[in-house]
Amino acid sequence: MMLVRAMMHGWHLDIVSPNKQPLLQTIKSYDFAAMVPMQVQHSLKELHRVKKIIVGGAPVSAVLEKQLQEVPSKVFATYGMTETITHVAIRKLNNKTETEIKIKAYEALPGVTFEVDSRNCLVIHAPAISKKKINTNDVVVLLSKTQFQWLGRADFVINSGGHKVYPEQVEQVLALVIDVPYFISSIPDKSLGEKVILIIEGNKDAFPEIEYLGLHPYEKPKEIYFVKSFSYTTTGKINREETKKKIATLEGF
Repeated sequence: MMLVRAMMHGWHLDIVSPNKQPLLQTIKSYDFAAMVPMQVQHSLKELHRVKKIIVGGAPVSAVLEKQLQEVPSKVFATYGMTETITHVAIRKLNNKTETEIKIKAYEALPGVTFEVDSRNCLVIHAPAISKKKINTNDVVVLLSKTQFQWLGRADFVINSGGHKVYPEQVEQVLALVIDVPYFISSIPDKSLGEKVILIIEGNKDAFPEIEYLGLHPYEKPKEIYFVKSFSYTTTGKINREETKKKIATLEGF
């Protein structure tokens, strides 16, 4: 997409090797750059050389968002998918007003509108991209036709004791106290139906006790499982299903 943007707007484009510290490969300053969260995390000291940055490919953790408040660049999280070709909404990650800090909402790009289906999943109307509406599996709170709050994936939602728990939201909070790969999942429970669990990559003996500050009682993990090494997708994301199978084999659930 950066090639398309450059051709459309007549930009001069510098190409560097795709690694976690792209800005260390150049000494120039830039008007615009696109990165994934991992690259932003490892480039914090160099971000001042870019005026505007969009971040996509994975959710931005609460820790990273907090660190970005000290960055002078304008940084935005993007929302999009393969079907939309590019992002269709953005959310400010720094330089925010009090209202923007409170609601953490994505704003539609010009010409894009939203609605929700019966599952409260986002439906995208982007006539310039597709004549048909684009259905997603992302559960949202629709604030207006052009604004929404992202909660998480419908296929990850946990129903624990009648409460809907969105793993991605819990993970955002835990990012403040866990600095190794982890994710929230669930296992069957006779009382709750589904029990929230925390799965951490690493050794139990080397891990300190976790304080679940900022979580509702039904969001707090009831069990913690440690896995020596997670399974990952070809794009570097945690493969939740395959990693959970490793635990199921050992624990028998």
